[in-house]
Amino acid sequence: MAKFRKKTSPVIKKDDIGSKLKLPFKFVGEFISGCVFSVRNKYYKKNPRALVKARKRHEKYRKKLRAWHSKFSKADKKITRVTVNAVNAIDSKTDAFVERADIGLVVLAHRFYRAKAWVELNKKLLLCQFAGLVGIVLCCMGIFNICTAYEYSYNGRSLGLVNNQEDVLRILDLVSENLTEEHNAEITIDKDEDIDFKRVFSV
Repeated sequence: MAKFRKKTSPVIKKDDIGSKLKLPFKFVGEFISGCVFSVRNKYYKKNPRALVKARKRHEKYRKKLRAWHSKFSKADKKITRVTVNAVNAIDSKTDAFVERADIGLVVLAHRFYRAKAWVELNKKLLLCQFAGLVGIVLCCMGIFNICTAYEYSYNGRSLGLVNNQEDVLRILDLVSENLTEEHNAEITIDKDEDIDFKRVFSV
């Protein structure tokens, strides 16, 4: 039996399209470069000295370009070397710091757990010591209150000693009221400006 095959349309590749588009520009470029070279060759045939000068000038430019290239390559190598050394130094310092930090955290955690275990074992002793310390502080405060008193003075003149400032203030209120009634005028004694209190030993 005869076999029939379907006709498939040819596949156009992108490279073929690009090469076809580049052909006109290629021809134009070759034509322009050929014209330039022909004109230059004719000029140099008529002026051989100009050709010698041009070659010397081109050789001079080539030497300068080689010198610049060598300088840039040396600078590039130096910058690369310095950068690599700096990165390596930073990495080594960072690793050392992290290692020390890890060791410090391990030591701190070990000490914390040791202290916690010691507190658990000596809980009663610590409570007794804390209670004793609180008792000593309270006793010292009581002795201080017993052995000291407030010396009160009026306008710089000492009047006596009292254990409580409120007693003096109540007396001042009564004195102010009595003076106001006797003299039919409002007479007040300023507690903040006229009266001064000073803590002194009374023993």
